[in-house]
Amino acid sequence: MDVTREAGLLKRGWGMGVCAGDYDNNGYTDFYVTAYGPNVLFHNNGNGSFTEVTAAAGVGDTHWSTNCAFGDYDRDGRLDLYVANYMAFDEKSTPRRGKDSKCRFLGVDVFCGPQGLQGEPDVLFHNNGNGTFTDATRAAGIKDPNYYGFGVIFSDFDNDGWPDIYVANDGNPNFLFPNNGNGTFTEVGVLSGTALNEAGRAQSGMGVAVGDYDANGLFDIFVTNFAGDTNTLYQNMGKLLFADTTSIAGLGEISLQYLGWGAGFEDFDNDGLPDIFVANGHVYPQVDTLDAGQHYAQRKEIYRNLDGGKFRELARDLGGDVLIPKSSRGAAFGDLSI
Repeated sequence: MDVTREAGLLKRGWGMGVCAGDYDNNGYTDFYVTAYGPNVLFHNNGNGSFTEVTAAAGVGDTHWSTNCAFGDYDRDGRLDLYVANYMAFDEKSTPRRGKDSKCRFLGVDVFCGPQGLQGEPDVLFHNNGNGTFTDATRAAGIKDPNYYGFGVIFSDFDNDGWPDIYVANDGNPNFLFPNNGNGTFTEVGVLSGTALNEAGRAQSGMGVAVGDYDANGLFDIFVTNFAGDTNTLYQNMGKLLFADTTSIAGLGEISLQYLGWGAGFEDFDNDGLPDIFVANGHVYPQVDTLDAGQHYAQRKEIYRNLDGGKFRELARDLGGDVLIPKSSRGAAFGDLSI
């Protein structure tokens, strides 16, 4: 049953992403919603309803925000908040279709962006413990040269007990921020091998998922990308060094025709090895008029982890809704049978 209205979660706007976490440690899960326009923090009242507390909490980021993640980066027992921001969009100054070479895709006029438009920096909010947050971006050493941020996740990639941050950027190198353990981070995306693909090229990072697919005790990274390019699997080799194992893991060729968004490492067959799910959908409806092997509405991808090193795509074997073409964006996972 849809209880959105009764729960007080009605808010008009151009929503982009959402992250969930108990930021005030009252035992109930709160929601932060990113948007084109002001973001929104919904506090869980514990009685099936929510209250919008964005301004009071100090997290009213007015940038075009795409995604977010909760994580306790300073291990003080309170969840902090990282917000990935995209670009500055001004309807009056943005070029119109057909007026700029950057507003074309495969020879067809499309909407402009992000290339050619100004990116906006990400924001890290520190939880003060009294229901409010402080912008700690600069103090924490989060340096973003106005890249087009999309997916973001907290995870401990070097097993030192401190949560690190990974950000997938659209058309720019991805970020890896190892936690220095003193409230600051140092960006090592290129040095770690997680900023670019194996060809040394920046991709169009959209979604990001983390899981130990090869069961070596280290978290690996999976990033979804634009159509005509592969999604990317970064194998964690230890000591903050990663290898692009997309092709040898069997994840390259099939993904070329799809534009990936939300993704997740989930053990769908309960064999102890995380499988991969990808939600797909193009951004340009005009592709349906082209003979390019791409479509606006696209099916999902599901890859079964065969042995901790290889995957096999089995969406066609499963059939059903996963094969129904849609312009999907996000993905979430849970046990609905409970």
